Amino acid sequence: RGMESATQPERRVRATAVLVGLALGTYALKSAAPLMLGGRELPRPLARLALLLPAALLSALAVIATFTDRRSIVLDCGCAPLSWWWWWSPSW
Repeated sequence: RGMESATQPERRVRATAVLVGLALGTYALKSAAPLMLGGRELPRPLARLALLLPAALLSALAVIATFTDRRSIVLDCGCAPLSWWWWWSPSW
């Protein structure tokens, strides 16, 4: 598509660097919260948000992985089981 693609070893090095960077960032953020709070508890609204945030992020990641194709939203046969479940599920 007019863009030069990276070779296989370059992709592996880049993917490994991204993975290591994300892991280090995650551990840095996880260790920063206890250091900043100093043993105190989070305020109640923030504690509730902290409990709900992982589920929201995971569902957003699943939707992005299922319904996107690099640059656009794609609704293809991958969403057929979901539509079947939605149509035939009992009313809540």
